[in-house]
Amino acid sequence: MHLIIAASRSFGKYSSIVHDFLSLIEINSETVVSLGSDVGCDAHIASFFYGKVSGILYHKPDWSADGKAAAYKRVPKMLAQCFSESAMTIVFWDGISKCTACFIEQARAKKLPFILVNSKNKTITFPVV
Repeated sequence: MHLIIAASRSFGKYSSIVHDFLSLIEINSETVVSLGSDVGCDAHIASFFYGKVSGILYHKPDWSADGKAAAYKRVPKMLAQCFSESAMTIVFWDGISKCTACFIEQARAKKLPFILVNSKNKTITFPVV
């Protein structure tokens, strides 16, 4: 299984929610996790999966080439992985992050199903299309 996770940086302060939610997902040694490379939530998610999955793929923004748009330019690369049959996509959104909102908008436009965990209005939506 390929697990794609998009997370707002400030969602890290909700690490117990993230940990509890991720504990519900059935993973194995063949699972690959794709996520961003920011501090906060991405770092917490990586530490949760470290040693439990076959690999963690980081989508690092290229700040030197893309400037302030770098975080947004990595979104299509992450979304391209969502087309895999074995992919599950989860979005942890603080209700504020513009880049995570961009991920959500582009996923909806492509009609890609994903699970949305929204800390602003304290909801979990299965699946959002």
